[in-house]
This record gives sequence, C-alpha cells and structure tokens, in this order.
Amino acid sequence: MNLLIDTHCLIWAALEAKKLSARVRGLLIDPANTVQVSSISFWEISLIHHASLCAVCHRMGIPLVSTGRRQDRMQRRAGSSGEDDIPA
Repeated sequence: MNLLIDTHCLIWAALEAKKLSARVRGLLIDPANTVQVSSISFWEISLIHHASLCAVCHRMGIPLVSTGRRQDRMQRRAGSSGEDDIPA
C-alpha cells in the first residue's frame, strides 16, 4: 500500500512515535507499504525550525541580523539597522 503522510505524522514518527496510534505505527513500519512524504513537509519543518530558533534567540537577547541581500535592502529602505530586528 502507498501511504502519503503529512507533516505532523512525519514529525511524530521521527520524534514522538508514541503519539501515533498503534495502527498507524504498524502501517509505517510494515515493509509491504511505501511511505511517501510531500516535499512541502520539509518546507513546513524549516518554517517551524526557524520560528523556534527566532523565539529562543529573542528570549536569550541574541539579535538576529539578516544575511540575505534582499532583506538588507529592505532594512536600508526602512531606515533600520537590522541589529534588533527579527526577520519574519
């Protein structure tokens, strides 16, 4: 059987398998099944990771400075130095 799992299922399967039902865990580990993940799931995970990193840095007082040229141009136009800005 072909299984297409969503981002939530992928994260739980990788990090917290006990949150998945016994039936789902069984389907995922059954060698007769092919598990597929949409490429958008990896983009969603990167967004979650970036948001978590921003929150941690903000709590620790670590300024996040843009390294992207586009963001730097936007900050110059807005008159911002970027040192205290947290990129969205």
